[in-house]
Amino acid sequence: MDGARISRIKEAIAGGGAVDPTSYPQRVCSAALDLLDVTGVGLSLMTNSRLGAVWASDPVAASLEDIQLTL
Repeated sequence: MDGARISRIKEAIAGGGAVDPTSYPQRVCSAALDLLDVTGVGLSLMTNSRLGAVWASDPVAASLEDIQLTL
């Protein structure tokens, strides 16, 4: 990946300001939605023993995350 692309990704995630760690997953979803040619984004975080959290850009993406985790 070239340096310009990495810079665009970092800027999109930072949103022009300091990143609050609690908002980081939602910022990653928003950046992916803005930078990729996609209609929805979902992100699931988990450990070996449990699901940590799920973020989604819209209700359809949230439903797909739920189905994926169920299966």
